[in-house]
Amino acid sequence: MGDILRNNEASGRIGKWAAELSQFDITYVPRTSIKSQALADFMTDWTPSSKEEEKIVDQPWTLYTDGAWGQSGAGAAAVLVAPSGLKLKYVVRLEFRATNNIAEYEGLIL
Repeated sequence: MGDILRNNEASGRIGKWAAELSQFDITYVPRTSIKSQALADFMTDWTPSSKEEEKIVDQPWTLYTDGAWGQSGAGAAAVLVAPSGLKLKYVVRLEFRATNNIAEYEGLIL
């Protein structure tokens, strides 16, 4: 702090900022300490227990992806199957040069 106050250039900049910010009536409020019980409650709420509750999943969603590259270009496809049996189909033509692996990854991202 002493170096800043002795430096004419830095103290001038601080003065300019003080003048600019004075119109906003900004006051400094020091941070209060956290009471020990509040900290203990926070840790209790956010720390995972040793026994994880098992979540019952009836049937998971299933994702199928495919990607291919050929002389005519590259494309990627994804089929998402809901537990109810609904199939959501997505297809995209890749507008850049891609290998088969890149097309597969693009299908997954899709």
